[in-house]
Amino acid sequence: MTLVLTIKALDRLDNGEAARLKLDRHGARIGRSPHMDWCLPDPRSYISSAHCEIEYRDDGYLLVDRSTNGTFVNRSTARITSPHRIADGDVILVGHYEIEARLDRGREADNPAAAPAAWGGWDSHGAREPVGDPARWDQPPARAATSGQGSVSGAWAPPRMEPTPQPSSAWAAAQPQAPPPSAWSSEPAVQATPAAVDVWGQLAVTNEVDWARGFAAPATSAFSPPPTSSPTTAPWGEVAAAPPPPPARAKARPAAPAPGPGGEWQAFLQGAGLRPDDFNGSPLEVLSTAGGLLRRLLGGMVVMMEARARAKAQLGAQNTSLEFDGNNPLKFTRSTDKAMAQMLNRPDRGFMPADRAVEDAFRDLQAHQLATLTAMQGALASTLDRFSPSAIRGRAETRGLLARIVPGARAAALWQAYEREFEGVTRGSDEAFMEVFAKEFRDAYERIAADMKAKQRS
Repeated sequence: MTLVLTIKALDRLDNGEAARLKLDRHGARIGRSPHMDWCLPDPRSYISSAHCEIEYRDDGYLLVDRSTNGTFVNRSTARITSPHRIADGDVILVGHYEIEARLDRGREADNPAAAPAAWGGWDSHGAREPVGDPARWDQPPARAATSGQGSVSGAWAPPRMEPTPQPSSAWAAAQPQAPPPSAWSSEPAVQATPAAVDVWGQLAVTNEVDWARGFAAPATSAFSPPPTSSPTTAPWGEVAAAPPPPPARAKARPAAPAPGPGGEWQAFLQGAGLRPDDFNGSPLEVLSTAGGLLRRLLGGMVVMMEARARAKAQLGAQNTSLEFDGNNPLKFTRSTDKAMAQMLNRPDRGFMPADRAVEDAFRDLQAHQLATLTAMQGALASTLDRFSPSAIRGRAETRGLLARIVPGARAAALWQAYEREFEGVTRGSDEAFMEVFAKEFRDAYERIAADMKAKQRS
């Protein structure tokens, strides 16, 4: 199901973005910050940096308010205080923007110019149709197309081609083709109803993220190197010889020689800490592969950071907020394209540089994993303590149960007390266990995060 949001009386925003947002079975963040999926400019700063969020859940879209001044629906004077399920025709008020919501369950939006979210969907303009058969994970990713003819321009569009018989891979982001459907993001054929005590199943549903989104192929074409005079590649570490200029004509200047890849190649080797003889392919092949790998790594990190944030919110831990300085762009970016731009450009004001951002993200993921394991141990220990013989005996004695029975019947009375205790826990198992787990998680998360920061400073 597709959701199309359209700002009334506007064709384009002041920042150049489209006044329409199309979501296809995923969510988006909306706000004044340029790091949001849909940035709504507001010079008066009435709109919050992260104003509201749209979540895709249970085959529908939920609107969640995250703002200071409120998000309003259908011209109501009361702000929404809980997730609002978006219906077709709803009018959402964000600051001075009136946004109309349209749901499309079986066909594409009427206007193809609707702006998709940065990670949402595949735009087939200028590229081949998606290949329907996804490849196995253990197949090596295909290399980027490297053509020695022609040049690449911003308006370049390849001719329509039939899909090749080779299997496509959702991991092969360097290929100029749409990503195949991923089993990670598809709905299961049969969804079993979770049992009353399926705590982890309920938690997983509320924190579901589209993992395949991080590995979507870029909407741009594959890299094509500049033309050279010879099909042979320059040796490692050497600057490729520039082709000789064509014969001079009357009143015509000779063509400028094509730049060689030597300087860029040496810079890449230096940054990666590698040597030319570490590779057996051409520099162009290695650089293309490295770019694809960087995209996959950043895409995976973006969805992992999103899953971490959702789990923290579900368990009541303090979420990351936008600060005046020292913000990690990977924590405020939900698209691979924006993450690539943030990491490869100079950092925006108030945000970490790329190397610090990656290190900080890995430390946070490590702390999250350690906190989860510690919370599981603590919650299990609390549960075992509750059912220990001494604990059950102590509660029975507190209620005066054992004092009123003869000594020979004490064992039977204790067993009955155990049964009542177990029945009470079973009836409220979800709430009781999650309450214990959430408390253990919050305590462990704060303790581990503080320890890691202290080690980082020392």
